[in-house]
Amino acid sequence: MISGIFSHFTMHEWIFESQHVAEMLKIMSPEDLKTFDFDISTLDWRIYLTNYTQGLKKYVLKEKVESPDEHHSLDIISEFKYYDYFSDIKWAYSGGNFNKIRGYTEMKSLILNAPRVKKVIEELTTCKNPLTLNEANKQAIEIINVMTSNLKTPVVRMFAWFLRKLWKCIYEKVVINHNQLQDLAKFIKANNGPVVILPSHRSYIDFLIVSYLFFAFGIPVPYIAAADDFLQIRFVNKLFRLSGAFFIKRGKNNDQLYTAILNEYMQQLLKDQQLVEFFIEGTRSRSGKTLPPKHGLISMCTDTFY
Repeated sequence: MISGIFSHFTMHEWIFESQHVAEMLKIMSPEDLKTFDFDISTLDWRIYLTNYTQGLKKYVLKEKVESPDEHHSLDIISEFKYYDYFSDIKWAYSGGNFNKIRGYTEMKSLILNAPRVKKVIEELTTCKNPLTLNEANKQAIEIINVMTSNLKTPVVRMFAWFLRKLWKCIYEKVVINHNQLQDLAKFIKANNGPVVILPSHRSYIDFLIVSYLFFAFGIPVPYIAAADDFLQIRFVNKLFRLSGAFFIKRGKNNDQLYTAILNEYMQQLLKDQQLVEFFIEGTRSRSGKTLPPKHGLISMCTDTFY
């Protein structure tokens, strides 16, 4: 059946001449090139062939095919399915893009010596039930040790390799908007300023897939605000911390020292041009619906800007 349907294409030969098109592209103005965008060198063949084979199945063989609705969509699982045995290791080792990472000792020093943190520490030594200066500093250091991330690029590469294996095992396909991710990568590279990622939160896969896609498209992996509940899970808490997670308490917090340290840490990450990610809903939706937004962390980001 298939050989009969495609006999017209398999039994004939065509030769296409593109010399005139190439010459025309050379003399076209930039405005013309934007209006008549048919430069074949810019074609992403992975997306083209994905849609081409889907079209053959659906319109020629009349098979029922569940394909992406948009021409720029790409299934990142099928894209990686036919590489050689060590392709995942090569990809994880050579991929990714990382901003300059400030060391833990330096970050701790910046937070402890920030005016707002020093002011709260001073207030703790002069309140009704005062602490000594050493006790207040020790309390601040304990908060910093629990809260802050300690991102290490080798761990991020290992985690990316693991996630690539995981997606293939648990999902039939993971469809992404290839063009928009490329546009985001170009925007972040071209703009000298911090970027805040605010996804909705309906699954624990959300923050994993975002970091994975950023790594795959050469976008710096974001620092992610995670609930301190994860600190109770051994090994996972260390893996997350080394991959860019920092841990915060949920809900309203009346601890002025904790709030000052969190404010300073968030703003220092943004000043360092790091990507920061947190869920605008504050917690995971159990109903599948989008929850009302929380304003705590986003207000810290806007305070940095203003």
